Amino acid sequence: MQYGKPVVGCLTGGIPEVVEQGVEGLLVPPDQPEALGAALARLMQDDELRLRMGNAARARIHERDNYQTMAARLEEVYRRVIVKKGAQYKARRKALWG
Repeated sequence: MQYGKPVVGCLTGGIPEVVEQGVEGLLVPPDQPEALGAALARLMQDDELRLRMGNAARARIHERDNYQTMAARLEEVYRRVIVKKGAQYKARRKALWG
């Protein structure tokens, strides 16, 4: 995606979170080689589609899913966990020692 190429991936795991069907690429059900072949053929036969999806893929990586934005999201997850655990520990200490 960072090189402006559309993606063909499986509708499983975290892939649909990174690739929007029909925008940055094509998603196919797992264990369906015919669907994979059809998606690849569709991209190989349509220059405009390849270019449009490739441009969208590059834009997504540069704007949204790059190492900086991913690090910021992960940092926010850590902050939420720390705040939640801190509140739990504080409540427990207060319950035990007043």
